[in-house]
Amino acid sequence: MKSYMKNDITVIKQDEEVVVVYNRNNRNTYKIGHKEFEILNLLNKANTIDDIYDSNFSKDYIIHLINTFSEVGLINEKSIKKRFRNWKLIDGIEVFKSKKLFIKILYYIILFLPIPLLFIGISLVKFNFNSVVFSFNFINIICALIFALISTLLHEISHGIVAAINNVYVIEIGLKFNHFIPTMYTSLYGMEYINNKRKILVYIAGILSDIGLIGISLILYRAFPSLDNILFLYIFIEILSVISNLCIFMQTDGYKIFKVLLGEDI
Repeated sequence: MKSYMKNDITVIKQDEEVVVVYNRNNRNTYKIGHKEFEILNLLNKANTIDDIYDSNFSKDYIIHLINTFSEVGLINEKSIKKRFRNWKLIDGIEVFKSKKLFIKILYYIILFLPIPLLFIGISLVKFNFNSVVFSFNFINIICALIFALISTLLHEISHGIVAAINNVYVIEIGLKFNHFIPTMYTSLYGMEYINNKRKILVYIAGILSDIGLIGISLILYRAFPSLDNILFLYIFIEILSVISNLCIFMQTDGYKIFKVLLGEDI
């Protein structure tokens, strides 16, 4: 019998007591002891149970660990079906280092510029909705999908930037498919170790990003009125993103903020 550690397992950090690993497939993090992590690494080298047993590990304990690792998705076995794959787009550990000046600048832009940008955009533009002619043809549908992905990616990047500055590990930003619908995700580790104020900042960052992009789009509409159809479509998608993320009845940013305000675990 051979088992293999999944290629999608990433070590987040190690200390004297535990190793924190991240499974990209289910986007969960796990704390395991150094002894258990050593066995996991031995499994990754395609050792049989007997090989590991010869390395002075209890055979019963190894079998128990293999079953546990399988249950949480840390190893692959032929009897386990492959899950839908997540595609990593941004390596958060490398990109979102809080000491980077550029990340710090973006952090303050995300927190303090969106609302002023929105008011500036609104003051410059008065939409004449009757003049906007929008039809759901193939090109517009493709544009809508592209805009939605761009909007969601920027939304998730904003979460990552604010999380990194607040000492949360940004593991990755990626793409996944829910019922064949492409969506973005941000995997974080350490949210439970920061205070509620910082948690709210992390969760609200995406919404602020959407608001800022609405303001920028309004300003661009003023500068380039010939792009009204495209900009109107993008603004519409961003407004939908803000509304959906403010909803507290689904697992959205608004729901998480609401739970934090109530002092409940997410």
